[in-house]
Amino acid sequence: MIHQPNPESVLKKVWGHTSFRPLQRNIIDHVISGNDAIALLPTGGGKSICYQVPALCREGLCLVISPLISLITEQVEFLNDKGIKALAIHSFMRFKEIDQAMDNAVYGNYKFLYVSPERLQTEMFQERFRKMKISMIAVDEAHCISQWGYDFRPAYLEISKLRTLQPETGFIALTATATTKVVEDISSNLQLNNPKIFRKSFRRENISFNVLHKENKNEILINALKKLDSCAIVYVRNRRKCKEFSELLTHHGLDSYYYHAGLPHASRLEKQEKWMNSKMGIMVSTNAFGMGIDKADVGLVAHFDLPDSLEAFYQEAGRAGRDNRPARSLLVYANYDVDKLWSSYENAYPDVKSLRNHYVKLCNHLQIALGEGKNRSFLFDFDVFCAKYKLDKAPSYQVLKQLEKENYLTLSDGFVQPSSLQITTQKNDLRTFIDENPSYKNTLNFLLRAYSGIMEQGCKINEREISKKLKLSLEEVDKKLGYLEKTGIISYSKQTDQPVITFMQERIKSNDLHLSKQYTKRKSAQLHRIQSMLEFVRSHDQCRMNIILKYFDEESQVDCGKCDRCQKNFGDVDEKVLTKKLLHLFDKKKGLDSTILTEKLSEYDESTIDRICRNLLAKEVIMLREGKYYAKDV
Repeated sequence: MIHQPNPESVLKKVWGHTSFRPLQRNIIDHVISGNDAIALLPTGGGKSICYQVPALCREGLCLVISPLISLITEQVEFLNDKGIKALAIHSFMRFKEIDQAMDNAVYGNYKFLYVSPERLQTEMFQERFRKMKISMIAVDEAHCISQWGYDFRPAYLEISKLRTLQPETGFIALTATATTKVVEDISSNLQLNNPKIFRKSFRRENISFNVLHKENKNEILINALKKLDSCAIVYVRNRRKCKEFSELLTHHGLDSYYYHAGLPHASRLEKQEKWMNSKMGIMVSTNAFGMGIDKADVGLVAHFDLPDSLEAFYQEAGRAGRDNRPARSLLVYANYDVDKLWSSYENAYPDVKSLRNHYVKLCNHLQIALGEGKNRSFLFDFDVFCAKYKLDKAPSYQVLKQLEKENYLTLSDGFVQPSSLQITTQKNDLRTFIDENPSYKNTLNFLLRAYSGIMEQGCKINEREISKKLKLSLEEVDKKLGYLEKTGIISYSKQTDQPVITFMQERIKSNDLHLSKQYTKRKSAQLHRIQSMLEFVRSHDQCRMNIILKYFDEESQVDCGKCDRCQKNFGDVDEKVLTKKLLHLFDKKKGLDSTILTEKLSEYDESTIDRICRNLLAKEVIMLREGKYYAKDV
């Protein structure tokens, strides 16, 4: 019998940690035994470890289903860097690359196969899946399977078919946000066998949730950010506001960056790296920023616009305080924001006439004939499409998203897919080609030396590096690789950061395109989410944290004591008075930690107390030893 490693040894070897976070070990033990599970862990709760560790403790291949291609590629890269064999299949890949990847999954002794959900519907995948030695199946972002959820994806409904193909395989479904109704949908739609539900409390003890109803939003946020002595994220609704507000913050002397999906990849990467390495940087972003970003010292997450659901709001706000230090969530809204929220709701559910009109234009734009296009993927420049047909961008985007929810297509957000290359010909045929084409000998030999495994799977390549090593111009490299691709020696995909559209069905006549019966259900569910969001911001007497907990069906009898409803004086603290009260409490011999200070000054927000203490530390008025504050020795 093959000896399998234990979870602690895997955790230490791969991640360098000596202990698991709360609930992780319980989930891992349950999954290792082959049982089905649903894991609800808030943002930053370490969901991936809950399936990666048990997969490394078991024989066979772990299939991971995720809709986020950027996170798929990051996870595969992380595992490969750790010496763990992992690969991915998604809509950015060509047929040959997908075919080879699935062969590797069957015969290549890999531990992880990451798949975007639309790939599951293809006959090619299902045929190979039957041959795979699957250890377990992990479904990430599992709330996408529920039409009551805030990010429904029709392709998720196909996952249950895997149960019939390999009925003994255990499932784990993971999500950061799900109500009881959504959890029930997850279990039912995945056909889970008596799953154990692991639910970490949605309560975030170190975050104070604050809402301000003000018309002068710029002034409020600028003042809040000026007082901050840590990093921050400010979420805004559109790309234009990203740049405008970031430039306004810079004008006020703040270290600010902006980020949205429309920026070139190099610019996004540069801004992200600068912010990640900063101690007081402010990132102004659309919701394109945040997934996969694990920066521990974010002291404030602010929302400049009203989110359209408590799920989205809670997930974004939860990116604050991952170091467990006191942190704040601040949502500032004006009367006109409510009108914009309702307007966006109406635009998000276009009528069937609009869907048919855009569908025809899209098929013509991509040159898809009637009866063709199923499972085909296309690079898609949304701006070019809108300009060509003189379409308004905002409503047109919502039409495409509705076509996605009706399962006519999928639209991936743009992410950078680096150039990749695989030598697809057999060794004997490769030798013959080199003998007959000696001018390609150096190029092919370099590729074989520089990229191990290039004959087994596609490898990321860097054309500039190849040009330097071979002393060729980029144009010459491009020409050589193009010829090798044309002759079938290699499969070569150039770098791109455009979105991809994948057609889930063959093109139909426009009159045959109809809204499903579930359209009304989804619209009703979104109406409920917006109403819940407005109830949250308009509440005058309930603890903000308790409203969130109630929404996620978690009972709470205790107020947080930190939010603006619990702290009536939020935003109106006399810092000089608080400083005097603190200095009166400090002693040279008896230290006081933040918990004791909060108890003694219960009328103040914990994060405000912590900020004043850190200011006093910086001015060397007080000392900090072993987590306790002391009066400074004179």
